[in-house]
Amino acid sequence: NAIAADGYQFVNWTDGDKIVSTEPNFTYIVAGSANLKANFEKAVPEPEYCTIKAIVPNDQIGWGLLSGNDGEFKGQFNDAKIVVGSKVTLKAQPNEGYTFVNWTINGQEVSTNPTYTFTAQGDTTVQANFAEEQVEPEYALAKISIPIDQAGWGQVALNDDDFGGAAFEPNG
Repeated sequence: NAIAADGYQFVNWTDGDKIVSTEPNFTYIVAGSANLKANFEKAVPEPEYCTIKAIVPNDQIGWGLLSGNDGEFKGQFNDAKIVVGSKVTLKAQPNEGYTFVNWTINGQEVSTNPTYTFTAQGDTTVQANFAEEQVEPEYALAKISIPIDQAGWGQVALNDDDFGGAAFEPNG
């Protein structure tokens, strides 16, 4: 019976160069001289995985790209398995008419950069947030001549459709 010490795992039993069993417990019938040896190797721990979810509230306003474990996932990433301790990079891309705002975890801002890299510590949901672009209104300049009466008064009334109904009454 072969019992591995902590940090090691059983590999096989050999008689000289010949493998006679890959089981730690086995029965061996000796038919002459034998040199049985239990072989061990350092145990390689199984990697621990966590789940990274990168979400975009509405795929009409933008999308994201997650990379980690030498793979990439585009769009809504549900259950991307990542090795704990590895680097994860998220990239957000707003659709036309929108701008990237930030990445949040549990409602807390973690980055305002569209590319966010962090170390996977455990199951995490990261949200990309976008806002509608604010379009500056276009203004047109117009030259207006105002006849002024002899008392020094004139009046300007702008059309509601074009200027929101603004009226000006400059004093002479």
